[in-house]
Amino acid sequence: MKKLFIALTLLLILSGCARPNSLPTKKIVMNGQSVLVEVAQTPEARNQGLSGRSSLCSNCGMLFTFGQLDQYTFW
Repeated sequence: MKKLFIALTLLLILSGCARPNSLPTKKIVMNGQSVLVEVAQTPEARNQGLSGRSSLCSNCGMLFTFGQLDQYTFW
Protein backbone atom coordinates (compact mmCIF):
# COMPACT_ATOMS: atom_id res chain seq x y z
CA MET A 1 0.00 0.00 0.00
CA LYS A 2 2.80 2.40 0.90
CA LYS A 3 4.63 1.72 -2.40
CA LEU A 4 1.41 2.32 -4.31
CA PHE A 5 0.91 5.66 -2.51
CA ILE A 6 4.46 6.73 -3.37
CA ALA A 7 4.08 5.66 -6.99
CA LEU A 8 0.77 7.51 -7.39
CA THR A 9 2.17 10.61 -5.71
CA LEU A 10 5.15 10.60 -8.07
CA LEU A 11 2.92 10.22 -11.10
CA LEU A 12 0.81 13.16 -10.00
CA ILE A 13 3.77 15.43 -9.47
CA LEU A 14 5.86 14.50 -12.51
CA SER A 15 4.01 17.12 -14.53
CA GLY A 16 5.40 19.89 -12.30
CA CYS A 17 7.97 22.55 -13.08
CA ALA A 18 11.73 23.13 -12.48
CA ARG A 19 13.53 25.57 -10.18
CA PRO A 20 16.97 25.65 -8.60
CA ASN A 21 17.28 22.63 -6.34
CA SER A 22 17.31 23.60 -2.67
CA LEU A 23 15.79 20.33 -1.37
CA PRO A 24 17.50 17.00 -0.74
CA THR A 25 17.26 14.66 -3.72
CA LYS A 26 16.94 10.89 -3.95
CA LYS A 27 17.04 8.48 -6.87
CA ILE A 28 14.06 6.11 -6.93
CA VAL A 29 13.84 3.11 -9.25
CA MET A 30 10.38 1.75 -10.11
CA ASN A 31 9.92 -1.03 -12.65
CA GLY A 32 13.45 -0.42 -13.91
CA GLN A 33 12.87 3.31 -14.47
CA SER A 34 14.94 5.84 -12.51
CA VAL A 35 13.29 8.98 -11.18
CA LEU A 36 15.25 11.75 -9.47
CA VAL A 37 12.99 13.25 -6.81
CA GLU A 38 13.31 16.26 -4.56
CA VAL A 39 12.19 15.34 -1.05
CA ALA A 40 9.65 17.77 0.45
CA GLN A 41 9.94 16.83 4.10
CA THR A 42 9.07 20.06 5.91
CA PRO A 43 5.66 21.75 6.08
CA GLU A 44 7.08 24.70 4.14
CA ALA A 45 8.51 22.51 1.38
CA ARG A 46 5.28 20.51 1.10
CA ASN A 47 3.26 23.73 0.93
CA GLN A 48 5.49 25.16 -1.83
CA GLY A 49 5.57 21.87 -3.70
CA LEU A 50 6.10 22.40 -7.40
CA SER A 51 4.44 25.83 -7.43
CA GLY A 52 6.13 28.50 -9.49
CA ARG A 53 8.01 26.15 -11.81
CA SER A 54 7.86 26.41 -15.55
CA SER A 55 9.35 23.00 -16.35
CA LEU A 56 10.63 19.74 -14.89
CA CYS A 57 12.99 17.22 -16.46
CA SER A 58 11.39 14.11 -17.93
CA ASN A 59 12.71 11.81 -15.18
CA CYS A 60 12.31 14.21 -12.23
CA GLY A 61 9.63 14.62 -9.58
CA MET A 62 8.93 15.45 -5.97
CA LEU A 63 8.35 13.08 -3.08
CA PHE A 64 6.16 14.39 -0.27
CA THR A 65 7.00 12.78 3.07
CA PHE A 66 4.76 13.12 6.11
CA GLY A 67 6.16 10.74 8.74
CA GLN A 68 2.95 8.84 9.34
CA LEU A 69 0.26 7.13 7.30
CA ASP A 70 -2.83 9.25 6.84
CA GLN A 71 -4.85 10.83 4.06
CA TYR A 72 -3.36 14.07 2.77
CA THR A 73 -4.78 16.52 0.28
CA PHE A 74 -2.95 18.38 -2.49
CA TRP A 75 -3.96 21.47 -4.41
